Amino acid sequence: AARDDALQRLESRVKCLENENELLERNEKDLKENIERLLQSREAFMRQYEDSACSLQWTIQMRDKQITVISEKLNSHLALFNSVGKEVAAVKQVLGDVECLVGEKENVVSDLKCKVQRISVLEKDFVEKLSFLGDKITSYQLELRNRARIIYGLKEQLDAEKLKNNFHPQLEEISIRS
Repeated sequence: AARDDALQRLESRVKCLENENELLERNEKDLKENIERLLQSREAFMRQYEDSACSLQWTIQMRDKQITVISEKLNSHLALFNSVGKEVAAVKQVLGDVECLVGEKENVVSDLKCKVQRISVLEKDFVEKLSFLGDKITSYQLELRNRARIIYGLKEQLDAEKLKNNFHPQLEEISIRS
């Protein structure tokens, strides 16, 4: 009876460990899926950032072309105007446009700097989260291996107990005949 009781406890312990093992495997799978989603999210973010940077670069180039066009207009106006008053008015207008464009360009550069800083912070957070999740997976894998060893040992004990219980009545029968 005590042996059966011990055998039942061992079987219960094995079942419990197997359930915990399944839970750990599910947790590991979930963590891997989370890491994959984070990597995909990061790639999507980087693509959007690159698209945005290209768009901003194109805008800057267009503004540069506009500045060039305005400068050429300024030069042609200076050549065409006979009076100093007309030249001054044209120059003031062109300079105002150029200053606005330069101001807008500075705003674009400032926005780019802010975005680069934000990306740097996000990348740092991403690397930290990735490292944390990697450490967690390593920990779960180590725990899974340890539990697998325990389960294997318990199964061997269980098999030995079952074998012992199967041969015990035969040994008693042999000793009674002797």
